[in-house]
Amino acid sequence: MLICTRAAGPESSKTMSNLLKILRAVADPNRLRILLLLRGEELSVAELQEILTMGQSTISTHLSQLKQASLVEDRRTGKNSLYRLTPADVSPLNEILSRAAHEVPEAPIDQAAMRRVVKKRQDKMRIFFDSVAAASARTTFPANPGRAWPKRSSASCRPWSSPTSAPARGAPLFYSLKEPSA
Repeated sequence: MLICTRAAGPESSKTMSNLLKILRAVADPNRLRILLLLRGEELSVAELQEILTMGQSTISTHLSQLKQASLVEDRRTGKNSLYRLTPADVSPLNEILSRAAHEVPEAPIDQAAMRRVVKKRQDKMRIFFDSVAAASARTTFPANPGRAWPKRSSASCRPWSSPTSAPARGAPLFYSLKEPSA
């Protein structure tokens, strides 16, 4: 009796290795909860900490394992790193997350907490940009310009008046900020 077997090529072993990485990564319920949250929004460790009520080191460890499995990627924004799911279409992961959204008991609570955290982040950004806009408006336009405002604005844009004070040929034209002397 002759049994024919086909040797597994490098492609099939790579696919199996990727599938095993994914399965190991999602085997932990906490990592599954993190993946469900990152499926909907890009979040920092501090935001995940607030949503999941876990310690920072625990969340960082889980994110590191998810990153090694190529399920999560991060990007730096200032002092924080924001994490999100990798954009690659990983169909086994999508199927697992779709089922987990219905089967993980904490999923609805986590989603509600995530909406609160994202709203808090948006409110914080709005307050910041409103304060920047208000500060910019105060420095650009005085609150009560009065009659002096037209004189200041016209004086600030007056070109060089005498030929002796004119810039050299080819040099950029500068504007005087002072009233010309009579």
